[in-house]
Amino acid sequence: MPTRPPRARRPRRPSARAAAAAAAACALIAAGSACTVTTDGSARPQAASSDTVGGMPVTDGPSGPRADAPAPQVQVAGGTHGRIDTLAASAVDDLGRFWAETFPRDFHRPFTPVARFVSWDSADPWTPGPLFCGDPTTGVANAGFCLSRNEIGWDRGPLMSDLVAQYGDLAPVVVLAHEYGHVVQYQTGVRTTQAPTIVLEQQADCYAGVFLRHVAEGGSAHFTMNTTDGLESALAVLVAIRDSPDDAGFGGSEHGSAFERITAFQEGFTSSASACAELDAADVDARRVAVPLAALGAGNPAPRPVDKAALDAVAASFAAMLSDTRLPEVRLPEPDTDDPTGGCDRSTSPATFCASTGAVAADLPALAALADGGPQGLGGDFTALSAVASRYALAAADARGATLTGGRAALRTACTTGAWSAHLGQDSGGAATSGDGPQAEGLRLRPGDLDEAVAGLLDGGLIAADIDGTTVPSAFARLDAFRDGFTGGVHTCRTMYP
Repeated sequence: MPTRPPRARRPRRPSARAAAAAAAACALIAAGSACTVTTDGSARPQAASSDTVGGMPVTDGPSGPRADAPAPQVQVAGGTHGRIDTLAASAVDDLGRFWAETFPRDFHRPFTPVARFVSWDSADPWTPGPLFCGDPTTGVANAGFCLSRNEIGWDRGPLMSDLVAQYGDLAPVVVLAHEYGHVVQYQTGVRTTQAPTIVLEQQADCYAGVFLRHVAEGGSAHFTMNTTDGLESALAVLVAIRDSPDDAGFGGSEHGSAFERITAFQEGFTSSASACAELDAADVDARRVAVPLAALGAGNPAPRPVDKAALDAVAASFAAMLSDTRLPEVRLPEPDTDDPTGGCDRSTSPATFCASTGAVAADLPALAALADGGPQGLGGDFTALSAVASRYALAAADARGATLTGGRAALRTACTTGAWSAHLGQDSGGAATSGDGPQAEGLRLRPGDLDEAVAGLLDGGLIAADIDGTTVPSAFARLDAFRDGFTGGVHTCRTMYP
């Protein structure tokens, strides 16, 4: 994943979260600035908006290089005139111009531009690339900022080429906006020798969000980005390059989970560079909601089978959530895997709620395909199970007479699915989260599950869709609604999205 290249490490002060990791539990959902307001020192949730993105209108239209873009005016050591290097050079050209204007305005000090840009092909053993940060680049499939030499470099081979193939021409822009975030970070005077890596990386993601907002507003000379599928693709890049923690778990030395990275990006997109500079270890810790560490990031559990037993576990856990919240009893149907339409004229494959029959139905082969990666290759078994849970959210809403169509219904569905996800984490423990399937000890939240839910939200799948399968066009709104449910529970969903 894109990160700065290895260099001599300086001693870092552990974050508050890391110091208490043995005794405290935490999760990877963070309350983003887009869905809370502070009045008297406490956060008051506000419903996500289905027709705006960080205060901007939801827009369609082109995303990627401008047809009339000028040639980039930067020199790239080892660069070519190929597509990838042109995209990357255009990105750093725009980034340099943007921060040269924005940095003095926000931080009241001059900005020092990057001194050198470097490109190489990590997969080419016959043509050694130029040195980056004083080191050979052969086999280095990475991108990074080198502080000691004030240079940014990237692998135009497998790293950038694969990201462009999967997520489009804005992928290098996202990666390099993050690396340029480190350039900005070191010039703000942040005490980088004491800040944990997680803080530095979250700040860089935040600065990337500031720049991508500039692109979305039409300020970039080389790129344009709409706030629907263009922004979704940019967010998907962050999911693709998220951390996959080892058994050490999340202790402050990581880039962050998908939800953490996206939350930091959202903060930059919706606020300002000065807000990114203020992000510190206490902020990172405070935004992590209490669920057991076993569900946060430690370990690498085997995929769950997506079968009838797993869907039965979804139904049982959803019913248990409603029971635990002391809401009026709702009788939920067992999942129907024989008729994927549930008796309706049409389905929302891979899962369907049929209001006329009261059935929640599932297409097991389609769910298996979703668990195998989905449209963008980022999903997993929890993506598939969450899609089924979203249809149970509609069944519960139908039982109390709530509307099932439109943006409010879709956001309520995402919110309730988030609440269900949090419910799965309440009793998670090492033993419960490491089993091979949901049958043995009930369905539990496991490492990576929430990132797989994020993938489903960005894919425009059922997690944030109404009964007709229509999703909310704003990816931010989908993420915020899911987060509302995870942090606030079912009662919050019913209040915010009645």
